[in-house]
Amino acid sequence: MFRRIREEDAMLARLFFRLLPVQAAIVAMGSINAIVDGVVASRFIDPSTVGVVGLYYTMLRILEAVGAVLLGGVSVLSGRYLGSGKIDRTRGICSLGMALAALAILVGALLTAASFAFPGTIADLLGANAELREPLKTYILGYAFGLIPQLLGQQIAADIQLERQEGLGNAAVAAMIVTNVLLDFLFVAVQDKGVWGLALATSLANWVYFLIVAQYYFRPKAQLKPSVKLIAWNETAEMLKIGFPNALLVFCLAARSLVINRLLLVHAGADGLSALSAFNMICGLILSVALGSGALVRILTSVFLGENNREGILALFRLIFSAVLGLMAVIAVIVILLSPVLAAIFFPEPATEAYRLTKQLFFIYGFGIPLTLVCLSYSSYCQAAGFRLFVNILSITDGF
Repeated sequence: MFRRIREEDAMLARLFFRLLPVQAAIVAMGSINAIVDGVVASRFIDPSTVGVVGLYYTMLRILEAVGAVLLGGVSVLSGRYLGSGKIDRTRGICSLGMALAALAILVGALLTAASFAFPGTIADLLGANAELREPLKTYILGYAFGLIPQLLGQQIAADIQLERQEGLGNAAVAAMIVTNVLLDFLFVAVQDKGVWGLALATSLANWVYFLIVAQYYFRPKAQLKPSVKLIAWNETAEMLKIGFPNALLVFCLAARSLVINRLLLVHAGADGLSALSAFNMICGLILSVALGSGALVRILTSVFLGENNREGILALFRLIFSAVLGLMAVIAVIVILLSPVLAAIFFPEPATEAYRLTKQLFFIYGFGIPLTLVCLSYSSYCQAAGFRLFVNILSITDGF
């Protein structure tokens, strides 16, 4: 019996670590773009511009909240039906997700229109002071072109994950990063377009990612192609209920950022805001393994529940609290030891206040990194298992 358990654990570990890089890349996309923008802003424009990118990051969290509802609901429901062998029902859930994503385009379109019409108002709402208001307005205008593809790209990424198209997902992320780096260098370093070029480069990189993952639907072997006939409209309420905790968490984080950004500008000035902005940019990348693991726990738990496979869930958590937790501990040690290096990525002068504050942030946060995996794993399991009230409470306490 123990030999059989070890073999099942090994098979699950191989599957988990094959899927993890793609999941980590999906959740790290926004962070990667922000890091590129932050480094270019600090080196080629002005260190205070890092704070501009950080202020706008709150806007992106609000956009993520829209997509988070769909991502959470689709992954849980489609996982359940996939585990029970109901491929048509799985396609119906994915089709429903894309149908609702099409409605979510309206949200993206409204945000895009608002970005063009009221950039100053949005800058004020995001907490910009007199010094940062104009560059933030410019950044808002440049990024507006990339809001819709960013929203749709997240949803398609979830679908290709279910079909185990890891190569396509990795190619899309790589192309997005390369595009952003090259265009940042071209627009900012060569053509001196400043903040406008910085934001426009990221917008175009979002389009590159979206176009690459979208072509998956045109492949003959794609099983989860959206179908109008198969849309499971009767699952809409269930999908939104399941995905709501994801959106609630992101919304709480966005609200917290609005408050903290304003406090920093008042009490720590532009240096404090730039330090927190730099920290938040890299933090998304640091936590990508934990966030990706949480997403996989949600998906695999849903599949195991569809199969009535209790042993699979137990094997999954044995893996989480051994190999994956060990990996997060290694990441934590690296962050603590390399906190001066991480700070220097954005602020190369150790004598500056921004460098000192950023180094402190990374050093202190490193000690809590392994616990993030624990929290995300349990909340993802509870979400897949249907403990909605508890998951919503976790989302609020985590966010605030």
